[in-house]
Amino acid sequence: MFDIEKHAGVGRVGAEVRDGLIKRGYDVITMALNNTNHLAYSKYIFMDIKRKLPQADVYIAQSPMETIWLPKNKTIAIVHDLIPLLHPNLAGANMNANPIKTFLGSRVYWFGAYQASRCKRIIVNSQMTKKEIVGYFKINPDKVKQYDLGVREDLDYHPKLDNVFRIGYLGQLDRRKRVNLLIEAFKNTDINGELVIAGFGPDKEKLQALAGDDKRIKFLGFVSDDNLCDFYNSLSLFCFPTAVEGWGIPITEAMACKKLVLILADAIIPVELKRRCEDWTSVETFSDTLNYYFKGAWDGSIESNYQFAHSLKWSKFVDGIENEIREVVNG
Repeated sequence: MFDIEKHAGVGRVGAEVRDGLIKRGYDVITMALNNTNHLAYSKYIFMDIKRKLPQADVYIAQSPMETIWLPKNKTIAIVHDLIPLLHPNLAGANMNANPIKTFLGSRVYWFGAYQASRCKRIIVNSQMTKKEIVGYFKINPDKVKQYDLGVREDLDYHPKLDNVFRIGYLGQLDRRKRVNLLIEAFKNTDINGELVIAGFGPDKEKLQALAGDDKRIKFLGFVSDDNLCDFYNSLSLFCFPTAVEGWGIPITEAMACKKLVLILADAIIPVELKRRCEDWTSVETFSDTLNYYFKGAWDGSIESNYQFAHSLKWSKFVDGIENEIREVVNG
């Protein structure tokens, strides 16, 4: 199994799969990379995996790039999205609008995704991604299995401890997440409250400069797992202005803490999540929308979203992985 230890996204999935399989008695050997700069990642993908690959009955790749050297008839590939192929200008936080990096990254990702499409099993987390990979690589849909990602069991609703109207964001700080639109919209409101931005990424300094001297806007940096529940429960509204997601773990995490989730209507997000978000706003009316939630009373479908989020169990996702392991081992 291969994973990159991060707070969310591919790192979260990798950690949950690893820990879940270990708890079930599997002997799991992990190859991981903590340094994600281009040189270190390229060395890991194109050299280290081939050189250090252990013998195993089944291999689980946490991203398409990690399937390149794996025996395809013994590999389960987890594909979170095809963003670098379908939306190359939005892909890769480390590329961040560099045209050369974007072009090369898209081509390299195509090679990795093609290798993943040849694996014995492919795991996706939404019907949207399944449709995309089946259509793009013209593969048999029967070998692409969809399992919902989970929500951490320690995330739950707790009463808010203050009366401050607080809008929150958590995630990468890069162009795909469009946090700049959130900051610009918030600055144009008369909200007597706070906008708190959690996460890290290449656009942090640009976003801080954009926030300027607006004392209502606060950058929290990395939020640890131990503080994640407190973060979500400190919010009045969770805003996730991303352009495109393969799933969107912060959305379901916020719902698990009974927070209304606001997205932009043009966001490309799996329908099973998008239909549960408040998504009627547009960029042009973003400020008016934030003011509406500040001044108005609403409940939306918070309770049903809460139940939905708590139905998403990482144990169920590992159940799916375990089922595919048996399929691969039994031929």
